[in-house]
Amino acid sequence: MDIDISLIFGDAARWIMPVLALLVAAFCVPSLLKGNKKIGVTGYLVNEANGDRLPLSGYEVSVGRSKACDIVLGYSTVSRFHAVLSKHKNVWRVADTRSKTGTYINAEKIDKPRALADGDTIVFGNAVFVFVENSAIEPERAPEAVGEQETAEYTAPEDVHADYIIDEKTGSAYRIDGLITCMIGSGDDVQIKLKRQNVSARHAMLVFDDGTGKWSVTDMDSAYGTLLNGRPVRRMTQLNDGDTINICGSTLTFRSTGEASA
Repeated sequence: MDIDISLIFGDAARWIMPVLALLVAAFCVPSLLKGNKKIGVTGYLVNEANGDRLPLSGYEVSVGRSKACDIVLGYSTVSRFHAVLSKHKNVWRVADTRSKTGTYINAEKIDKPRALADGDTIVFGNAVFVFVENSAIEPERAPEAVGEQETAEYTAPEDVHADYIIDEKTGSAYRIDGLITCMIGSGDDVQIKLKRQNVSARHAMLVFDDGTGKWSVTDMDSAYGTLLNGRPVRRMTQLNDGDTINICGSTLTFRSTGEASA
């Protein structure tokens, strides 16, 4: 008796495909239903400059300059899609999404997702926030989220300065706004200490001009000099956002909220 093999496999395929479809649905549907649904406000990002609180109420919260982000930061130093905060097993984590200026936790630049603890300082570009867990906030000041996570748009206040020097090698961020002068060197009486060979005790100085609201840099007659954007500093030179200062191999990047949005 001749058996048509194609008929057998054809019948098997008609049974196998629906079974596979059911298995795929069983694994995928729960995740799709979960999505980024409302979980209530479980944390806040508190702006260090003025105390504004941005609620975290989804499983994932995107941060950046783009209008498509959940939290929109109108800072020139914030990338369009800068970072993502996510909640898993009751722990909030933050991950940098290949931003240009980096994401910092407690002055340490992150290169992989990091867990957040109550009170941690997070810097996106030069926008500084403090992470606050919901349990650390008084009940009357922690309302439940209504509906899905809404986009929170935040523009840097015009009257708030947030100026930083970022050490590109160590990831350390030094906030300098509020100072009039900032000394850089290897000595003990400096604001930014560089532990590198050939760095003078008082190597370079940053000076803030109240009249212009701008910072400038000058070399302090150091033995090996100071470079600004690759060129020797021979006199007091004004700094712009993104300028790099090189001192004996240490690269310091100047960041300021005073620049116009890109």
